[in-house]
Amino acid sequence: MAAKGGCVAVVSLCALSLGLDGCALRGAPSYSIFGAFFPAWLLCAVLGIFASILLRTVLIAADFEEAVPFKLLVYLAFAVGSTLWLWLALFGDS
Repeated sequence: MAAKGGCVAVVSLCALSLGLDGCALRGAPSYSIFGAFFPAWLLCAVLGIFASILLRTVLIAADFEEAVPFKLLVYLAFAVGSTLWLWLALFGDS
C-alpha cells in the first residue's frame, strides 16, 4: 500500500514539474550596469515609473491633474502598462 502512495506522489511531482519547462536555458535578459547584472524587467519597471512621473508632470503643467479620478490607481496603471509595453517592445519574440 505504501508503494502505491509513493508512485502516486512521484507521478504527481512529475506532472506538476511540467509547468517549469517554460524556463529557457539561455536565461533571462540582463544588462551589466557598473559591473552588476540587472534583469531587464527591473530596468523596464524603472522606466515605467519614470514614464508615470512624466505623465503626472505633464498633467500638472496642463492643469488637468485635478480632473484625474483615483490618482494613485491611474498612475500605477500607467506605470504597469508602460512597463509591460516596454518589455514586449524590447524583448517580445514576435
